[in-house]
Amino acid sequence: MAWKSVFRAVALGLIIGAISLVAAPRAHRPIIVGSAVGSPVAVWTSVASLTETSPHPMEADMVSLPLDAPPASPTPPASPPPPAPPPPTPATVAVASALGELGKPYLWGGLGPRAFDCSGATSFAWRAAGVSLPHSAAVQYRSGPRVARDQLQPGDLVFYGRPINHVGLYIGEGKMVHAPQTGKVVSISPVDGGDYVGAVRPGA
Repeated sequence: MAWKSVFRAVALGLIIGAISLVAAPRAHRPIIVGSAVGSPVAVWTSVASLTETSPHPMEADMVSLPLDAPPASPTPPASPPPPAPPPPTPATVAVASALGELGKPYLWGGLGPRAFDCSGATSFAWRAAGVSLPHSAAVQYRSGPRVARDQLQPGDLVFYGRPINHVGLYIGEGKMVHAPQTGKVVSISPVDGGDYVGAVRPGA
């Protein structure tokens, strides 16, 4: 019968197509999309292109990451503490004591702590440093080695008048602390002024 012939032709075409599919390389196997009587209709294409894809960009990045994190940087050593300040000297103690009396009133014969005259202020300041000075500007001028004007150091005594009638305590930068006169207070003034005579370094 006619339909038997058609059936045999279709079956034969399918068998031939299957054999071609198995024998073809994997990358170029035909894909059967339909058939006609007596012959299969196939489209030759790359099977690999339909099944094999490149890795996802993120997957490729993840593969390249190191397995272990880098070691942490070592902690730098602690900085050494700053050096201790030098211990105070008698001169720095005398200067600090004199500065602490600023604003106190002048009083002739005053030795402090409420009021001072000039030699009373300098003897009070050096007494805080453990050095005893006479209560007289003229006598204080003979109480230590003389110091040239350009060699003055804080704590030195500076003298004025001929005969000597005034004394102050040098604090540096060309200035002194002194008790000037009646009606004034202990204050800071320039060393250069008036009738400067010389300087003495107590405790030297």
